[in-house]
Amino acid sequence: MPHNLPQPGDTRFSPGSPQALVRYGQQQLRALVAHLWQHSAFYRAYYSSHGIRAQDLPELTIGDLPFLTKSTLMAHFDTAVTDPRLRKAELEHWLEAHPTPHQAFHKDFVVLTTSGSSGTIGIIVYDRPGWHAMNSIMAPRFPRPAPGRGEKARVAYYPYNDAYS
Repeated sequence: MPHNLPQPGDTRFSPGSPQALVRYGQQQLRALVAHLWQHSAFYRAYYSSHGIRAQDLPELTIGDLPFLTKSTLMAHFDTAVTDPRLRKAELEHWLEAHPTPHQAFHKDFVVLTTSGSSGTIGIIVYDRPGWHAMNSIMAPRFPRPAPGRGEKARVAYYPYNDAYS
């Protein structure tokens, strides 16, 4: 799915317009669900089994989507993903040899895992724009520099895949 992230100077919404931001989020959600419906056999079947039809997609809200567990998603990984280069067995093998995200899978993807503390190891795959967006979302959550010091805050964010090492 092509990324439609806000760019500098983007006028689709402004920080002072919560309603426009909500509309933008709904549009992005609907575009994502439509993409999944078209390109993922798993999501099409899963949503259909919960009463969602293709004609419902333009009006869906987040509340209309059924809950999906990590174990269900991981059990159907190969039919859930929308890029044919991503296959669970191959990713698991690759993760054993690459415990840090410094090397890209197929040169295009950053691959992480959850710890498996819930009983299921989750494989999380970002394309480059998605990885940059995730980092942009995380950056404001890091601590700010101490007042009056005039320095930049130094923060280390180091994802590590220990689930397969």
